Amino acid sequence: MKNLIVFTFSLLTIGLIHSPLFAQTQEEVQVGATIGSPLEITKSADLHFGDIVAGTDAGTLTIDTDGNITTTGGTEAFTFGVNDPSVATFEIKGMPFATVVVTLPENGDVVLTNQHGSGETMTLINFTTNFTDDKYTFSPPPTVELKVAATIEVGADQEPGDYEGEFDVILNYE
Repeated sequence: MKNLIVFTFSLLTIGLIHSPLFAQTQEEVQVGATIGSPLEITKSADLHFGDIVAGTDAGTLTIDTDGNITTTGGTEAFTFGVNDPSVATFEIKGMPFATVVVTLPENGDVVLTNQHGSGETMTLINFTTNFTDDKYTFSPPPTVELKVAATIEVGADQEPGDYEGEFDVILNYE
C-alpha cells in the first residue's frame, strides 16, 4: 500500500510540475478589411490622326500626348478643321495613393482598314501616354486624365479613304 501511495503522490507531483502554474494571459485582436474602389475609365475623345496626304514614299505621322504632329517620309498632315487630329483621352478614377499601370497594344497589333474601296490597311506603332512609364499614383481627389497617342504608318501612295480600327486601354492596380 505504501508503494501505491508513493506512486500516486509521484503522479500528482509530476502533473503539477508539468501543468501551468502561472496565470494565463490573453489579448483580443481586432480584425478588419477595406474594400477599395475599383478602377473606372471613361473615354472623352478618340484617337484621330486628322487629314493625311500620302506621298510617293512611305512615311509616318505621329501625334504626341500634347497633340503635336510630326511626319516622316512622303506623309503630310493637313488641318482643314474637318478632321482635326486628337489624342485619345480618358478620365480615370481609383483609390487614393494607389498606383495604376496602363497597358497599351504592342507595335503592329492595331490595324486601321479603309472603309471605302480596296480594304487597304495602315498600322499603329509606338503608343505612348502622358504618365511616366505608363504608371500613375493617385492622390486625393483620385481622378486623373489619361492621354494616349501613337504613330501611324502610311504606305507609299496609300489608297484614299476613311480608315478605322480600335484598341483597348487596360488598367490595373500595381
